[in-house]
Amino acid sequence: MKQLLILTPKKGSPSKVLNKKLEKVSSFSAGFMFSFETKEYLSFHDVIKTVMKRNDCFICLGELTEYGKELEENNELGPRRKKKGNPTIQDRIGNEIVLDLDDHIIKGFDALNPVPSITKWLKKKNIYCDVTWQITSSQHLNTNEARIRLYFESESEHDLKYRKAYSQSSKIQADGSVYTCSQPIYTAHPTILKNKPDPIKIRSGFIKGTRRKHKLPKLTKPTIDKYASFNRGGEVYDYTDSTLPDEVLNGSVYRRYFMPLAFHYANLLKGDREAIFQIIHAKSLAVTSRIFDADNTYD
Repeated sequence: MKQLLILTPKKGSPSKVLNKKLEKVSSFSAGFMFSFETKEYLSFHDVIKTVMKRNDCFICLGELTEYGKELEENNELGPRRKKKGNPTIQDRIGNEIVLDLDDHIIKGFDALNPVPSITKWLKKKNIYCDVTWQITSSQHLNTNEARIRLYFESESEHDLKYRKAYSQSSKIQADGSVYTCSQPIYTAHPTILKNKPDPIKIRSGFIKGTRRKHKLPKLTKPTIDKYASFNRGGEVYDYTDSTLPDEVLNGSVYRRYFMPLAFHYANLLKGDREAIFQIIHAKSLAVTSRIFDADNTYD
């Protein structure tokens, strides 16, 4: 039996609240204390499907430390911590792959009928295995900018750094932060304000591949070190340069540039959120093919 770590917050909600136009009303609010559950499973796709039906929890790709296991056994709450104090979560060898695609322009993408374009994208990336897909709460309508998450398994087990390097490689260019052992992966569908129906009626599904699992490419240590770094797949940008790169100006890269740029200014401005927002917003006005929002800065 394989295992998946599920965290349930003591208070707050791991679900984003949107209005009927799919604009964010409030973000995730998970608090600081959690109950831990190590869920055993036979099928990764089945367990992800089960977790998606819940709106009170999220998953992490790490595993519990001895202290974390003690909290779980005693039904006690604890922090989501990987280093300081008494760590509760640590790195884990596994074969779960989560591709968090939050900055991808996919030709023909339609949030109301996403399977054809997702299938084409997978084929282009030589991924022919079974895949569970999910449209995240950041997705908007009438745009080919996809905000999706893809879940599948690799044939062999790898550490989190290896899986992060694959996901952030120049070919895939997903957000590899999900491979930090304690990073929340919010699987709950969004809540629509005033209990209105979700304009995206179907937010998840399953694509049957020609094989059950995907064989990851062999990565050398220098390649792993390169792509598992803070900056995601693609160019390593000079954030002290005031000139926007060509791929940002033409809209092919957006969040992958502006998110690290926001962190760059956060260090300079000591976390002044409003100042950071204004700077990133001003720079983003030069990119006419993308719509700016706070999700592309520090949210």
